[in-house]
Amino acid sequence: MVSNHCSYLDILVIGCCSPSVFISKKEVASWPLFGWLTRLGGTVFVDRASKVASVKSFQEIKKRLNNNISVVLFPEGTTNDGITVMDFKSAFFNVPIETATPILPISLSYSHINREPVTPDTIDTIAWHGEMPLLPHFWNLLGLKRIDVSVHFHPALTDVIQDRKELSWITCKTVRAGCLSLRSKIP
Repeated sequence: MVSNHCSYLDILVIGCCSPSVFISKKEVASWPLFGWLTRLGGTVFVDRASKVASVKSFQEIKKRLNNNISVVLFPEGTTNDGITVMDFKSAFFNVPIETATPILPISLSYSHINREPVTPDTIDTIAWHGEMPLLPHFWNLLGLKRIDVSVHFHPALTDVIQDRKELSWITCKTVRAGCLSLRSKIP
């Protein structure tokens, strides 16, 4: 599964929709509370600074896929502002090519906070990106009564293209179009 990524909430949302494990940067493993939860959930941690460690991560992902465990990738490589979908990094797209695994593109869009439509001025209540400190953001998020999110599962890409950059681009284009469509439906 491949999705856009604007918040740590995305993990809960996708995890509620489909049992799966996630791919995350290795730093998350040491975060208070979140690190413990991600390790408990079977997250595959990636050391982006080490090619050797990345190869081990690829092997861990392949192992999970071969055991029929769904794996979720946020290929933007970081969280976004909740409005745009950044270009996807293509490195991990070698895994579905090498394993002939279909890709399920997912578009996530947060539409309402406490029953009020999300606007560019309020999206940062949900979106955690850039240099925002995690704990104050999380504390403020806990004070919200309701968050509405739309999740669109696109048709699976079953004819896996053999070029990772092209596959990444097609998947990104699909997710972007889905996010635009979901946002256009916010009243």
